[in-house]
Amino acid sequence: MISKEEAFGILGVTSKSTELDIEKRYAILIKRYNAEDNKAKLEEASLAYNIIKGIYVEPIKEDPKMQKVIFGKTRSQWKNIWYYGKIKYFIIGLVVAFIIYLTYTIITNTPADFKIAVIGEFAANDTTITENYVKGFYPQLKKIEIAPVYWDAASENSYYGSAYVQKIVILLTAAGEDVVVVDRATFDKYAANGAFKPIGDLYEKLVKMDETKALGLESAKATISANSDGSGTEQVYGIDVSKSQILDSIGISGREQIITISVKTEREELTREFITKLLTDAKQLLPKVTMVPAATPTPVPTLTPAPTPKS
Repeated sequence: MISKEEAFGILGVTSKSTELDIEKRYAILIKRYNAEDNKAKLEEASLAYNIIKGIYVEPIKEDPKMQKVIFGKTRSQWKNIWYYGKIKYFIIGLVVAFIIYLTYTIITNTPADFKIAVIGEFAANDTTITENYVKGFYPQLKKIEIAPVYWDAASENSYYGSAYVQKIVILLTAAGEDVVVVDRATFDKYAANGAFKPIGDLYEKLVKMDETKALGLESAKATISANSDGSGTEQVYGIDVSKSQILDSIGISGREQIITISVKTEREELTREFITKLLTDAKQLLPKVTMVPAATPTPVPTLTPAPTPKS
């Protein structure tokens, strides 16, 4: 470190020199020392100029420990890399963490053994009751998935309605649902598009059983166009249990109740067996249903845990 008087001497000016004189003299010296490639004089002139101008900053003495080399760079260099690139590295870290989490989720995620979708104007369903009822029949099932989606035709074109329609389409075309419980509007909208399996034989079997007499079962029919003129054969794609409201007893509450089987199910035999057991269990389930007067738009049943069914 040199004094200010020494700085004036190095530049060849005095304390009485004007700013302009100092600038000119400094420019002359820098040009000369650059031409001579005299780095020492360049540093000396720059130091003197900075002291005279009052912009000199005493360099911070670096800790010798910061000169230790780690993976080809000193600690000081690593510190600078982190300081200037920490945002970038933070983002990279988040991306890596997300990829690890996603990979872990995919590896450890156990697919459901049985899936039930509830779509339409249904009250907030207690999925625990539904899940426990299914496990009562099939204790060997490790994971049961219940997917309730409230939807009504009037809100289809709204912002939220469009989002729900997308979710419904995914459930019916890609999610591999098994049982699908719908209201009439939902059934009419999607049955004609081939979302459900024909179950006329199952319906005919059930209506003839003594155990289901009290349910007042009705068929839910639709026609899927098979010809160029739009014609097709009408078939049964659902079983309407609205008269009995039997599904209220297992946590699925709605004025209109139609049971269907998804066309995407991979467990059709198990699904048919479950529907049969559910409806033939009417003697135990119906006493658990509290019926609501017809004027009420949406039933509010009194739910009690369903009994453990007998296999």
